[in-house]
Amino acid sequence: MWKNIRKFFGLLKLNWKTKYRLVIRNDTTHQDKLTMLLSPKNVFVVSVTAAVILITLTAMLISFTPLRVYVPGYTTPDEYRLYKRMAHRVDSLDNLFRINQQYYDNLDRILNDRQIPDEEEKPVETNTRDSEKELFVSTSENQKAEAEIRTEAAKLLAQQDAIAPLTIQNQTLSVRARLNSLNFVPPLHGVAITDFDPNKNHYGIDILAKQGDAVCCVADGVIVYTGFDAALGYVVVIQHNGNVLSVYKRNAKLLKRDGYIVTAGEPIAQAGSSGISETGTHLHFEMWYNGYPVNPLNYLPLK
Repeated sequence: MWKNIRKFFGLLKLNWKTKYRLVIRNDTTHQDKLTMLLSPKNVFVVSVTAAVILITLTAMLISFTPLRVYVPGYTTPDEYRLYKRMAHRVDSLDNLFRINQQYYDNLDRILNDRQIPDEEEKPVETNTRDSEKELFVSTSENQKAEAEIRTEAAKLLAQQDAIAPLTIQNQTLSVRARLNSLNFVPPLHGVAITDFDPNKNHYGIDILAKQGDAVCCVADGVIVYTGFDAALGYVVVIQHNGNVLSVYKRNAKLLKRDGYIVTAGEPIAQAGSSGISETGTHLHFEMWYNGYPVNPLNYLPLK
């Protein structure tokens, strides 16, 4: 077989430029109808050129005409538009889910008086194998320096959170301006009997009140939560502009429900002493900004 192939290519090379005459003749009259001079070289060039043109035209026909929908793997224009629209919708829903999840996490921390937990450093798990011991021992000086810097930074952050986690004293002037622009009004007229003290997990203030006093909204907003807790009593949480939440606890009675749009000074509850408390009738009031508590006395004209 290989002999025949070599023989064929040998003859082709030998006769590559040899010219042959192709004659088409009428068998009845013996008259020549068509005469062509051909050579293997010309036949090869013409065949390759025709193949390239045919492949190009076929690709253009598939790419730029509706016939491409009949090729396996291609989608119809309607299906493609539907796919793009659904992909955009899924992306939007994913972003909305993350935003809502963060919002509910912040709300859960507010209702349970919990701070954002610090990321604890995980201890390095040691192994008795000699190869792993050598790996830890051979740590470079740069890695050691970086570890020391990270440790010092963690200590400084822990000290800052222990003193006052993102209270108004630690905020920038731009943040203060955003909060002051809301023009808060007092939730009720009374004396603050317990101050804001994050060191004791007291993230708000207690305002002395009489049983049944009207508790008012401190700024325009939307009620995002109303409910009863055995420890906190009747609770109202209101979302304001600028990612600010106001929280009203220890109420005797709620006057509004979830989803209500309220304005500054509008009554939302009646003061009382519901829940577990040793302070008597009072309102426990909190303000949260970006998931962190701030001191309400910096914004409310209370005594």
